[in-house]
Amino acid sequence: MAASRSQGRWKTALAAFLPGIFLLGFNIGTGSVTTMATAGANYGMALLWTVLISCVATYLMIATYGRYTLVTGETALEAFRKHIHPAVGMFFIIALGVGVCGSVMGVMGIVAEISYEWSKSFVKGGIAPIYCAAFFCAVAYFIFWSGRTQIFERTLAVIVAIMAGCFV
Repeated sequence: MAASRSQGRWKTALAAFLPGIFLLGFNIGTGSVTTMATAGANYGMALLWTVLISCVATYLMIATYGRYTLVTGETALEAFRKHIHPAVGMFFIIALGVGVCGSVMGVMGIVAEISYEWSKSFVKGGIAPIYCAAFFCAVAYFIFWSGRTQIFERTLAVIVAIMAGCFV
């Protein structure tokens, strides 16, 4: 019974922190980490002020958009489209879509190449990256089609936490 209670507390604490870890990983991804590490190696602490300003700006944007969505029920893109000239809203939607597609393609390329190298250990010659990418695209499509994005969010949060631990 005591083990059950402590397990319940652990799940509650984990559920409270996972969305924050997910947002942290979303905003400070592997590209940001490697860019910051390279800049630190090249320039030392001279560019620390840019990291601090970036963190403050990111926090303010997330907090502001979050509050706006809570109060109005509209997302930022809906607000752009509804309250600003439709051309501006369409520009933001297209720009965001292109940016997200580029990011997803880059990440999928990395995942496919890593899966290819990993598969060499148990399949002679490995599994071609195109098949790995198709598999992971199908899994992501199924997750979003079924509407079970909480599983996806929790999985990514755990992966980001592991990545952060490895980085530290």
